Amino acid sequence: MSKKVLKNTFKIEFLGNGSNDKIYAEKIPMNPINKWNDIYRSERLGSGINHSTIQNESSILAVFLSFCDEELHKEPNTLTSADLKKFFYYLRYVRKPNNSKIKNKLQNERISEKAFKIYYTLVKKFYATLNLENFKQFEKECQTPIFRKTRPNPHDAITSEEFNKIINEIENSDSSTKIRNILAFRLLWDTGARISEIIKLRYKDCDFEKGRFNISNTNREIRTVVCSKEL
Repeated sequence: MSKKVLKNTFKIEFLGNGSNDKIYAEKIPMNPINKWNDIYRSERLGSGINHSTIQNESSILAVFLSFCDEELHKEPNTLTSADLKKFFYYLRYVRKPNNSKIKNKLQNERISEKAFKIYYTLVKKFYATLNLENFKQFEKECQTPIFRKTRPNPHDAITSEEFNKIINEIENSDSSTKIRNILAFRLLWDTGARISEIIKLRYKDCDFEKGRFNISNTNREIRTVVCSKEL
């Protein structure tokens, strides 16, 4: 997308019919926040991205675009590495979480590391989608780590004896969904799939005779996993 296109982005407002049955239109410059958000949305829609995903991205992106307009008084394509650093500083140390309950309970609470990474990734995607070099330069010049180092949360593996004990507990319960629960738990044990992937399985994805199951990931890629005959 050329700079000329970016600079000449307008919305058209139809004013009505003239005496010669012509429709007059007036070009009105868009608000910079809406303008850049619309450009990004248009590019993403053209790439076949789900509409709800784009809607969520636009809501998050509005925080960055508002900061550009209201605090920096610049448009995203003119930001320097120092400007981007100011935004991420604001995001981490100044901006409060959107959750009003958290605001009332913990006045000093900052945005979570998970949310920070979502903003960072989306701003990076914004610049890449519009073929703007600002973010690449920022990453190249940035000397301090953007993300805090976090210690991994270890998960202890369970033994086969523990697994069978869990299965027996479910089987002897009065739950009306115990068959479904055993099936899901067994699939998790045999395939190593994610819980979300197992939950989304449909009947047509299952070949019970051969013990084969077609699982789709978040990118809608299909992979086939095999379960033991005990299932």
